Amino acid sequence: VDAGCGSVTFHVEAAAALLFAVHPIHVEAVAWIVGRAELLAAAFALTAILVHGRPTAAHSGRRSCGAAALYALACLSKETALTLPAALFAFDVVFRDGAPWSRIVARQVPHAVACVALYGIRIAVLGHFAPDPTLPDLAHVQETARGALFLGVCGRWLTSLVFPTGASVYYAPARFVEPAAMLMGLIALALV
Repeated sequence: VDAGCGSVTFHVEAAAALLFAVHPIHVEAVAWIVGRAELLAAAFALTAILVHGRPTAAHSGRRSCGAAALYALACLSKETALTLPAALFAFDVVFRDGAPWSRIVARQVPHAVACVALYGIRIAVLGHFAPDPTLPDLAHVQETARGALFLGVCGRWLTSLVFPTGASVYYAPARFVEPAAMLMGLIALALV
């Protein structure tokens, strides 16, 4: 961009990162009390990555057990942390630095044990693993209307992204099938 008195290099990546960092739609993780789960999961997961360390580090077996315990705490905070062992395995493969493959595999065992235990706990508490498909909010939506609901959700997302006003903790499904929301959904899909 030419600023008149010289040229200024402006990176699109930096602009996108700044917009992402300051956009009001992203404050929900720290502004709402329910956003505490994301923060706890992120804190435990990042600490697990630090504790896990490189496969060539001393005491890597004990470090993996500590990282697995932190992984379990992250998963108990929010289920999105379930993918952490895959990231740690990729980390071990990339930063292998001559460590034997047996050590790489052995470092994954505590995470596998923690993952199986978490699945067992979830089934024991909920009675099933996957979300219940008979949840009351969307159970009444007919199969033929789910496409309209999808368009409405995309439209509400685009509207919230561009005009982040009127945010609410809960939206009734009927608000998503309004014609304006579905039109914005078509625009969002066209932009994608």
